[in-house]
Amino acid sequence: MSVVNCNVRRRAGLVVTLLTSSIAALPSASASDTQGTITGVFQVGSLIYVYATKVNGSSDSCTTGRNYIVTHLDPSTAIGKAQLAMALTASQTGVSVYMGGSGNCTTSGTPNGVFSEPMVALLVNSQ
Repeated sequence: MSVVNCNVRRRAGLVVTLLTSSIAALPSASASDTQGTITGVFQVGSLIYVYATKVNGSSDSCTTGRNYIVTHLDPSTAIGKAQLAMALTASQTGVSVYMGGSGNCTTSGTPNGVFSEPMVALLVNSQ
């Protein structure tokens, strides 16, 4: 095994561990999550809103009875910048995503009073 392959495997294992830890840390009682595809990314004020179709996942008061989830992120933070880059890539390539929201619903800043919640996780399928 070459050094490059060894390093790649270690990094991949670390990423999987970090992502698994992030998912496990999601507050399950009030949060929502979905697996689907990102269908829209737009800015209102200082926040970026991300729409995704909802193929399956859990619901909260933000998503009950809806076939989509809307989350928002703050692009002025390091995490927000990373989430935005991932969301834009996923929306342009059409790959499936896992997206989790905090469960703290708001209609502030969203068009037509659509419920939105802070994004707490975004995992992009590599295929």
